[in-house]
Amino acid sequence: MKDPAFVRAYDSIAPDDAVRERIRSAVRTQTARKHRPISLRRTLWIIAAVISLLSMLTICGYAAWQWMLPAPTYYDGSRGDVIIRSEQYFSSLPAADPAELTDQAFLLRAQELLAAVGLPQPDHAEARVTRQENLQLARKEVVVSIGSEPACDTVTFDADTGAVLQLFSSSSDEWSNKDAPDCELDTDALVQHYITLMTGRTDYTLIEDISSSDHLITLHAYSTVLEKIVNPNDSMMLVISPRTGALLLCSIYHTPLIDDADTGAIPISMEEAKAIAESGTADLADSEKYMGAFDSFGYCGAELSVVRPNWTFTGMVDRENGNVQIPDFARLAWVIRYTRGGEHYKEEYCYEFWIDYYTGQLLGGAAMIAQ
Repeated sequence: MKDPAFVRAYDSIAPDDAVRERIRSAVRTQTARKHRPISLRRTLWIIAAVISLLSMLTICGYAAWQWMLPAPTYYDGSRGDVIIRSEQYFSSLPAADPAELTDQAFLLRAQELLAAVGLPQPDHAEARVTRQENLQLARKEVVVSIGSEPACDTVTFDADTGAVLQLFSSSSDEWSNKDAPDCELDTDALVQHYITLMTGRTDYTLIEDISSSDHLITLHAYSTVLEKIVNPNDSMMLVISPRTGALLLCSIYHTPLIDDADTGAIPISMEEAKAIAESGTADLADSEKYMGAFDSFGYCGAELSVVRPNWTFTGMVDRENGNVQIPDFARLAWVIRYTRGGEHYKEEYCYEFWIDYYTGQLLGGAAMIAQ
């Protein structure tokens, strides 16, 4: 039974019937009330404000972004730079879809490429397909060898993309023939044909004749950046027989260029790059042991080029981690050179520093003794 005192206290503060009804009416009205719809104009203003805010954040973040040289990656080279993963032998040409990335498809593509460059292979020729891992370049490769060792022709592909990396003919007759050409070749047209055949590209803008003779025609095709700055990291070398026009060797180099031009970054001048190279930024402790003190070297020249960083002189390399992998990117850089005469006839010592064109970072370089 409830305490009578508690009941009297509750009754003294309880609302009467009229108050209860007003409370119930207010609750019903609040429940039934709907939210006022937002007008179309107000909605459009909100959307515009959000877009404007996002744009400002994107622009500010993009402008503030600056590329930085990453730390090097390493691999264990105790077993060499290339590791064989599998080998498969074929006694005849198998049926395959050339668009696939199987051993049979790579063999078929190699047969077709060799025939297209003037090196046809007999259908009954023995062949070997080798899958290997290139640790130095951090990529998987497929090497197709057709013919008996050592006289076999080979085509190397990127195992993941199917892109051609290299073609090589071991035909000693083609390489060593000293007879004058017995046919007139349109070398320019032939080179363009081989470039398109091997890469599917038509945008190489510079073709340099390295050496031509009755024996061999050797050329290098380059892409260019900015105002015809040669990009050696996006190029290909071709060796052609002047006697038959066959392609005896083709090596293709392609490393994507990370260019800051579209970020609004302001490049540094050659003078600024030279000052950075001479500022003591480079760690020359090891190289000076055999090159001599850097103070004895004189400025030789500078040029703008495309380089793949090698972290030389940066102090970022820890040899205990293994061998440094070649990076899968390239950068525009000022290549600054300093030379000094050697003790021996025609010997020259040379320092080369690669200073990033946009950030002024030291990307690497080389210490060389040339004779």
